[in-house]
This record gives sequence, C-alpha cells and structure tokens, in this order.
Amino acid sequence: MTNNVAEYVGLTKGLESFLSHFKGGYALLIVRGDSKLVINQMAQKWRAKSGLYFPYYELAQDVAKRIRKTGAKIIFEWVPRESNQICDNLSKKHLKK
Repeated sequence: MTNNVAEYVGLTKGLESFLSHFKGGYALLIVRGDSKLVINQMAQKWRAKSGLYFPYYELAQDVAKRIRKTGAKIIFEWVPRESNQICDNLSKKHLKK
C-alpha cells in the first residue's frame, strides 16, 4: 500500500463516519490534512491521475458528494506536517504497533 492509498483510505473512513452520524441539514465540515496531494485533489485544485490511489480517490469523492447532498459543506485545508505534530505523532505511534 502506498502512502497516498493509506491517506485516501483514512480520509474515506473519516468521511463515512461523519455521514453515518449526520442527520442532514446545514453543517460545515472542515477536513484538515498534511497530504498536499490528497487535500488539493479533494478540493479539486489538482487533477487526479491514474495510479494505485485513483480508485480510492474516486471513493473519497463519492462519499464527499453524498455528504454534500445532505446539505453539508466540506472545506479541505492543507496543514504542513510540522504544524501538525499531534496527528503526526499519533500516526507514528500506530505504525510502531
């Protein structure tokens, strides 16, 4: 599994969790991540190309579309890894297990 695939799998799981708990109506969902590729592709600033991650990109976009259909708005924000120490440390801790 590539890091981009892993990033998309994590994003999709998070979006699916939001969708399963959200009852509809207006909500603002801000998704922050340190993967510049994933954040910019999900925000449709960068084009997604073919590759191992592409089916996972499509799945994440599908879940995001379903969230938007409920009335929620999604904003994708890139956070540099050095500004994201808590999450970076948690991911490294999980990898050691």
